[in-house]
Amino acid sequence: WVLDGVFWLTAIVFQLGMAAFWPLRRCASPRCTSMLMDFCHWAFVVMAFAGPLVLRASASVGIVAAVALLTVVVRLFMDNTCIITTVADTSSLPPLSALMVNIVFGSLFVVCLLRLVLAAALGEGWPLQ
Repeated sequence: WVLDGVFWLTAIVFQLGMAAFWPLRRCASPRCTSMLMDFCHWAFVVMAFAGPLVLRASASVGIVAAVALLTVVVRLFMDNTCIITTVADTSSLPPLSALMVNIVFGSLFVVCLLRLVLAAALGEGWPLQ
């Protein structure tokens, strides 16, 4: 599953970018570090929602489902606050209400579950064999 490998390597690169946020705060401007975190935030959102469409392995789709569910749970425990937006102190993502963000990530979770059920019924890697 080459595509899954590329997907997860890309995700690791963006996670390293997020991890670089804290050391860079000492030597880079706040605007630079905020832009880095905002760019990584965009990558997280795009990759999360592309996951059920491009990933082949059920384990990979299961990870995306878990991340979607954890996103909603953490947001609920944090009074519907996004951790990445809070750390970056900015966001260029479209302004959605807290309820709408939870619904969107909840929908991602349901789509992932549906994809897992279909993969179990129709074979691993469905719809592309």
